[in-house]
Amino acid sequence: MMFIHRALHDDTYDAPDDMRAFAQALEAGVYDGNKPDDHERLHAKYAGEAYAGMTPDELRDYTRKFMESEADGFKNLTRGDAFYKPMVSLVEYLKANDFTVYIVSGSDRTVVRELVKDKLGVPENRVIGMSYTMVADHQDGTDGLEYIYTKDDDVILGGDLIIKTIKMNKVSAIAEEIGKVPVLSFGNTAGDQSMAQYTVNNDRYETKAYMLMCDDLIREHGNMEKADEMKQMCEECGFEPISMRDDFATIYGDDVEVVDYEELEVEEALEPAA
Repeated sequence: MMFIHRALHDDTYDAPDDMRAFAQALEAGVYDGNKPDDHERLHAKYAGEAYAGMTPDELRDYTRKFMESEADGFKNLTRGDAFYKPMVSLVEYLKANDFTVYIVSGSDRTVVRELVKDKLGVPENRVIGMSYTMVADHQDGTDGLEYIYTKDDDVILGGDLIIKTIKMNKVSAIAEEIGKVPVLSFGNTAGDQSMAQYTVNNDRYETKAYMLMCDDLIREHGNMEKADEMKQMCEECGFEPISMRDDFATIYGDDVEVVDYEELEVEEALEPAA
C-alpha cells in the first residue's frame, strides 16, 4: 500500500508511466481480489525503483509518516497500529522465555525495520526482508569493488532488486543470514510454506510450524476459500493451523471496526466532488 501511495498519490514523486500503470492495476486488485499477473515480482521491481535515491533514514522517515495514515477497510485503526494483537503477545512471550526472534518478511527490509521497531521490539539485525542494492551517492555507476567510500558520501538506495524473500527465498535467507534451522515458524500465506517446511524438516531438535487462517469474516477481511486452502495445506504438511475466528480473543482491538471495501471505494470516489 505504501508503494501504491508513492506511485499514485505522492505529489512529491513523479512515477514513470509503466510504474504508474502497474500501481493502478495493483490498487484495483487490492480491493477486488484480481491482482495483476506476476504482481509479486513486478511489485518487487517497482518498489525498489520508487524509493531509489533515498537514504535508509529517509525511507524510514517516509515509512513512519505513512504509518500515521488510516488503514484502508477499517475504522479507528492506523497503518502503524495494524498488528494482530495476539501476534504481538506471542513475540513478547517468546522473548520473555529466552527465544531469539527473527522477522522474515517479503516486504522491504528497511521498511519493516521501521514498522516493527516500536510494536515488536525486534532489533534491526534480526529483520530479514526484501533487499535492494545500496550505493554511495557519488558512486555514479562505478563498481563497488572499485569505488572507495569517502567522507562526503552518503549511502542511498540503488533500487535494483537483490532478493524477494518469499517462498524458497525465505529458506535461502534464513540459511544464509541466521545459519541454523528455526525452532518455531509462524506464517499466514503460501509464501511462508517453504519456511514452515524447512522448519519441520529438521530432525536434530524438536520444531513446529504454525500457519494462521484468515477465517474471521467479522473482525477482519477474511476469505473462507483461502482459509480452507491453508487448513488443507497444514493437514498435508504437518503444520499447526491457527484460526483467527476461533483462537483470537481480539485481532486489532475491540474499538476497531471493519469497513466493506466497496463502501470504502464509494467514499473515496465521492471525496473529490465534496
